[in-house]
Amino acid sequence: MSKYFVENEAEGVKEIFKKKQLFKLVSQSTQKNLVDFSFAEKQLYGRISHHFHPIIPNEEFLKFKELAAAGPHRVKVFNFVADAFSELQTKFKLKAISGEIDTQDEFLTDLIPISGYQDPKLLYSKYMLAYDRAIGNIIKKKQLGFTNANEFINVVIPYIENSIKTRPFTFPAYIKSKDCPMSISGLVIEIGKKIEANDDNFKYEKFYKSENWDFFLNACNTYGFLVDCNMPNRLVANVNSLNMINKMAASNPMITSASLLIQNCYDTAALEYYEDFKKFLYTLYQNNRKRTVVTSTQIHPDKSRTVITKVKVYTYSDFLQEIGSHQLLKIYLNLRFSEEESTFTKYEKNKIIQDVTRLEKSDPVIAYSIFETLLNKTFDYSGSLSYIRMREKQLGQ
Repeated sequence: MSKYFVENEAEGVKEIFKKKQLFKLVSQSTQKNLVDFSFAEKQLYGRISHHFHPIIPNEEFLKFKELAAAGPHRVKVFNFVADAFSELQTKFKLKAISGEIDTQDEFLTDLIPISGYQDPKLLYSKYMLAYDRAIGNIIKKKQLGFTNANEFINVVIPYIENSIKTRPFTFPAYIKSKDCPMSISGLVIEIGKKIEANDDNFKYEKFYKSENWDFFLNACNTYGFLVDCNMPNRLVANVNSLNMINKMAASNPMITSASLLIQNCYDTAALEYYEDFKKFLYTLYQNNRKRTVVTSTQIHPDKSRTVITKVKVYTYSDFLQEIGSHQLLKIYLNLRFSEEESTFTKYEKNKIIQDVTRLEKSDPVIAYSIFETLLNKTFDYSGSLSYIRMREKQLGQ
């Protein structure tokens, strides 16, 4: 066990807290590109738009590009990020040849990528398989019976609402959650080896103590990369840096700023998700539907009758029709309200739901976009920079 830094979660809570505070001190730097991505809105870097909508990359204007990696699978990121990283690698190789950096350094001599972009839809699909199993287990354990689609909704939705407090349910909420990695942005490259999040001792010994550390930070800054102070092997493209902007423009002359990158090279995660939401409910019904449900009906003070009811079988379209389009959208919007720490009153929520439902009939894209804009105001969030500042002022009084 390290005397100064955390190595794993087995250490006591008080010991971990003290060591984490020490690590915060040593992980500070005068270099502005060493960034704490766990703080406030920075944890959503590359995952929200300027309107705070959860977003995912598209390849309409900028393509993904592969980099040779340490393992059998190549690492891919946005092409301008890959180009900047290749130049950074070359810089290190030249410095190593000239003897200007320590060539014995395990990770900061030859920068070898080990991971990059992860497909958010694939990650979410795996995440929801676990959700499906968990809800199925609850239905079996509690013997929750239902004979049709509406009964199913009444049985299942309360459990989903309860679980939302600790685990997001919808795709847009997942994108913003801690369950979703930064790497879905296409802007992140990790080098060297996979580091356990709590192994601060390894981070300190292999990165912060390295003879090449200062050069590493300086070089990353020159080529447009931020470095995650909590995971020092993680490089994140600084899309506001001159080098990255030049690389974007070289890849596509239409993308000449961070704003244009976000506007054109990312899609709002919520816009196409609603159909998947409805399909998931149908799949959940199908996976947990019994052939019959047995109930007991009292027909006399001392006599009851057993009733066997067949559980309805639906096609997907019949399932949706049975619940009703208005009710389905209301369920979805209420779940989104539950997932976000919004301060809307019950009246305001009902009014928003009415307006979105009315607009959705004529223009679903605009309806979902307006709803997400209303919902994703960062000043309503515990942990947002403005919230933290407000709380600091309150506590200082």
